Amino acid sequence: MKEALNHLKEATCPEDIFGELADEAALSEAYRKLALIAHPDRGGDAGLFVKLGFWRDEARKRLAEGTYGQRKAPFDAVTLTVEGKALTLTGIRAEGLLATIYDADYPVPDGFRAFVKIVRSPADNDLLEREWNTLVALWRPDDNPDAERDFFAKQRVYTPRPLARFAILDAERRQRSGLVLGAPDGRCFSGKELREQKFPRGIEPKHVWWIWRRLLLTLWMAHLRGKVHGAVTPDHVLVYPEQHGLVLLDWSASAQRDKEPVLLADPQWKALQPPELFEKVPAAVPSDLYQAASTALYLLGEEERNIAEPIRRFIARCQDPKPGRRPQDAEHAHAVLGRILGRREYSEFVVE
Repeated sequence: MKEALNHLKEATCPEDIFGELADEAALSEAYRKLALIAHPDRGGDAGLFVKLGFWRDEARKRLAEGTYGQRKAPFDAVTLTVEGKALTLTGIRAEGLLATIYDADYPVPDGFRAFVKIVRSPADNDLLEREWNTLVALWRPDDNPDAERDFFAKQRVYTPRPLARFAILDAERRQRSGLVLGAPDGRCFSGKELREQKFPRGIEPKHVWWIWRRLLLTLWMAHLRGKVHGAVTPDHVLVYPEQHGLVLLDWSASAQRDKEPVLLADPQWKALQPPELFEKVPAAVPSDLYQAASTALYLLGEEERNIAEPIRRFIARCQDPKPGRRPQDAEHAHAVLGRILGRREYSEFVVE
């Protein structure tokens, strides 16, 4: 089973997964066998199960076109016009729970590069609309006192920059939503990529601490604007090693603080998420803080054994099953963590 899942993880085209196929019936049979292995209810991986569905759809398309077996690139560049500007999708970057993320060429402010999210099902258009509205709120200029205005100006770059939104019609003439977003230039890796591909035994604590502290400040900014992220998981934390920076991705699960529940939870990260997230109670700050601490533990991996006892106790407090016993404010949690860590020196984060 493990070998089959690893094969699926490394696939670059449907032929890598399904091999030779005579027709769609053969595809259905091959898919059924793999789905039994990959399905999370049978001990598989939810992310790989989503990827399996994507490659099945691609295989079905190629069979209909008569191009299956040619092992062409999984995506052909296409240019759209969005808000009067050319948008070119140049390749698939990742498959999220609900949307496909593309590398893209689009006019962006200096220091940024564009990427695009398009939902795979029209039923999820509202979640992309939610993400857009949240990011617009975080990037909105304001006339608050200088200190707060300066904080937002500095901190909002740790979230995707909303550039444009659009809709496309799929092969069935259904309208699917898309967003053009900006992220800072620079070499970057998701927290999941860092652990799986670069540091399988874990990241040194001194690097995890600055990632965690920047994450807490980014969450504080969102909380000040009345937003709870709701999905602070390793695949949504984009780390820039050289700049000691990060971007907190995917705000489609975001919710109005203390007013509405988080509508979406990725089952592959259930072990890192607080119990109340699945009880559909109003979204609150302690939920984000629980997930930020869980992400820090995930990044530590085996390095967790090398952390000091005061930090261990603070992590345990952030992960208390009872929300009322966790920290209630991200800025306060950031300050407490800083006091526990004490004096620190800059250390280069080398990722080869």
